[in-house]
Amino acid sequence: MRGGFARTGEIGELGAWLGTGDGGRPHLREALGTTLGDPSLELLFWQPELQAHVDAAGTPVALPRPGSGRAAVEVVLGGETVGAIAYDATLHADPETVRAAGRVVALAIERERLTAQLLAGREALRTSRARIVTSADRERTRIARDLHDGLQARLVVLALRAGRIVADPATPAGVRADLATFGEGL
Repeated sequence: MRGGFARTGEIGELGAWLGTGDGGRPHLREALGTTLGDPSLELLFWQPELQAHVDAAGTPVALPRPGSGRAAVEVVLGGETVGAIAYDATLHADPETVRAAGRVVALAIERERLTAQLLAGREALRTSRARIVTSADRERTRIARDLHDGLQARLVVLALRAGRIVADPATPAGVRADLATFGEGL
């Protein structure tokens, strides 16, 4: 028995807490930890595209391994996994209390899961944008270098050809004068 009835009452209070406005109430993880008497409790959010659970920051997290002293129960909403509650297994030998609390807060966990997904997506977008800017800068530098080097090389070749034409005695005097003027401009 060990306080099972008290925990049931606290889970009912948790449901009432969820019905109040957001102002001044503790975060969901803190409220669950207080309700279940486990300050080490962790909320994990399922991300289907990653096929993994993530924490509130969107970082992938593994569920506790058996024998680690911690356990986890999946939180399901509408037949879909939305998250998990990782808890101290020594405090709750029967996971049913944690599972019941998970059912009460499933919708709130789904909301926080979507927030975590948004944060992870925003970070991925920021990283992607930084990669694009870096790549564009690198490409602009390469193109500028190619244009500069290519144009300079062509002008040198033209100047050498002009010099050979000017030096050729068979070149008409008018063409020599024009090419000499061209060569001075380089």
